[in-house]
This record gives sequence, C-alpha cells and structure tokens, in this order.
Amino acid sequence: MTLGGISVIFAIVLIFFYLLYVVFPLFMPASMNKIQHFSIPTAAGETLHSQVLPLPILQRMWWLMG
Repeated sequence: MTLGGISVIFAIVLIFFYLLYVVFPLFMPASMNKIQHFSIPTAAGETLHSQVLPLPILQRMWWLMG
C-alpha cells in the first residue's frame, strides 16, 4: 500500500466516525427540562385565541378556509 491508499482509508474511517457522532444522538431517548413558567391572564370565558386574534380576523379566516 502506498501513502495515498492509506490516507484514503484513513479519511473514510474519519468520515465514518463523524457520521456515527452525528447520527448516534437520534437513537437516544428524548428529554425536556422545564426552564420557566408563564401564566397568561384571561377574563372569564376568554380563550387564548380571543386574546391573540380579534374576532373579525378569526371570522375572516374561517370565511377564507370555508
């Protein structure tokens, strides 16, 4: 084997280890940590959607989708 052949094999092995390093976390279980909690003040009978989007916009969206 020449130096060129050995360097090609070495490069392929490095690529294999890099791909293993990138793909291995996909097989680990997922986890989440709660960082911060936000509370949204709402009036009685009011939902988050009615706070974020006013009613005329929601009516137009339903009309466009229907």
